[in-house]
Amino acid sequence: IRGSVPCDERCAGFVVYLDGVGGSYSGAGEVVELGQKDKLFIPRVLPLLKGSTLRIGNDDPFLHNVHARREGKTVFNVNLLFQYQTLDLVIAEPGVYELSCEPHPEMAGVIVAFEHPFFTRPDAAGSFAIPGVPAGSYRLVSFDVAKGRRRSKAVRVGDGPVVVDF
Repeated sequence: IRGSVPCDERCAGFVVYLDGVGGSYSGAGEVVELGQKDKLFIPRVLPLLKGSTLRIGNDDPFLHNVHARREGKTVFNVNLLFQYQTLDLVIAEPGVYELSCEPHPEMAGVIVAFEHPFFTRPDAAGSFAIPGVPAGSYRLVSFDVAKGRRRSKAVRVGDGPVVVDF
């Protein structure tokens, strides 16, 4: 599946994914990186497959923490005391994790953990591609994470490419 999302200058804050995917998937063995630099989470929006290892790094010369909440409840709250320190955690449950850093309240980020690998972030122009989708009928969702807004379209995947523009 490929296509485009009208995301203007905020494309880094979007995730495009399939809804209605069955099967059993795990990100076990996959490492996904979340950085902290110049008092920012990088990337600010990070999609990953549940079971993936989240490697958190601190590139600033001062303390950061990562406080993650899902559905308003703390899932983890870890400190990174030193520059270039890293910490690995497994993200076991799907869902939207809101991130904050208590020493720097202006810092905000989001992890979106999926139950399947059929998701992506659009590029700076809004183009996206989700390869290897099995044949079937799904909803393709464009998720504007900052606004909490989702738009979706029905898609049918068969033998050829599917193009969807939101």
